[in-house]
Amino acid sequence: MIYRLVHWLGGWLLTLLFDLCFVVCLCCLTFVPFRTIPYSAFRQILTYERKWYGKVMLPIGGGVIVLTIFSVVALFQMIRRLTKGNKAKRSWRKARKAHAKNLHRKMTSVAPSSNSPPNSPKGKTTDKSSPKHQKRKKATSARAQQMDQSFSNAITQATSMLITMTYFLFVLVSKTALAPFNCVPTRPPSGHYFMADRPLEECFVAGRLQQRLAQPAWLFLIFYVAGFPLGIGWLFYKNRQIIKHDQLLRARMRGDTSFSSEYYQFRRRYSRLYYQFQPEYFYWILVLIARKFFICLIGVLFRSAPTFQLAFAIVIIFAAFVLQVYHEPYMDVKEAGEIVHKQTQQEILKLSRMLFMIRRLTKGTSDKIISLEERIEAETR
Repeated sequence: MIYRLVHWLGGWLLTLLFDLCFVVCLCCLTFVPFRTIPYSAFRQILTYERKWYGKVMLPIGGGVIVLTIFSVVALFQMIRRLTKGNKAKRSWRKARKAHAKNLHRKMTSVAPSSNSPPNSPKGKTTDKSSPKHQKRKKATSARAQQMDQSFSNAITQATSMLITMTYFLFVLVSKTALAPFNCVPTRPPSGHYFMADRPLEECFVAGRLQQRLAQPAWLFLIFYVAGFPLGIGWLFYKNRQIIKHDQLLRARMRGDTSFSSEYYQFRRRYSRLYYQFQPEYFYWILVLIARKFFICLIGVLFRSAPTFQLAFAIVIIFAAFVLQVYHEPYMDVKEAGEIVHKQTQQEILKLSRMLFMIRRLTKGTSDKIISLEERIEAETR
């Protein structure tokens, strides 16, 4: 349910481009109370510069919100478990005190045993191997494991949602970060350049809007537009064997629990980046990100030449289409069946080679080995 909501929000933001100015203007024209407020006040509050910062800060703001929500949920669960444990302890102490009082009343007439050592306190033991000490140790370790598990689940869910949100906002942030560099000349040419999004703002003039947004735009281009794909590439390169193994389990419809896969936590955190692709093409999301970025870049570089812009966009889309048709990276039911069939054949051939080497080294003609070889040959035909 959460992932569907994130998908819907991402598509909505990409469709409407989060244009707050349009929403405010619509409210001013529709609702009567807003007509009494001057439109210039809204223009002073919702300036182009503030909207630009709002758009490029969407992934960071969304990440902070997601981490805060899941941290609060994990903290609430931990406090709830601790309070439940304290309530159980209190009830157990009350019952134990009541039981001790009853025993004391019954044994008031009985003298203390002479076998007990005189220096040891009554009813207390300092032996760490006692059952009570072991029970307390197990309870504390179980409580610590529950706390670690709750925080680990919160980090896992927050990481998965943050990756999904960052991927869906990549086009919006890329276009917004490239906007300050989208300067066009005048017609007829006068030697001056103006911003395409703000035609009254001159470019390359100290103190103007384009120069104020140039340095933050470079930072977002380096750390987000280039850093996000580089981070994904580093993650894929470091964990390529884990990802391939996880996709092989996914083809067999396994690995959805911690009992069926040792990489269950890794799947929950990062599977949104590779779960759609075959094990050999787990990196294909980088191709999709590159296609989106180059289309955004062409819109900036060839703004004044629509013919070249359209031609290069068609070239990029056609190249991506050819690569996808040639490699077929996506994994559906048919591709999953082929992967399982191929993997099973490789395992059977490996076992048959092992049996052949065993027979060759032992120089034996056991009936069991011969029957196994015949069965393997029959299954591999």
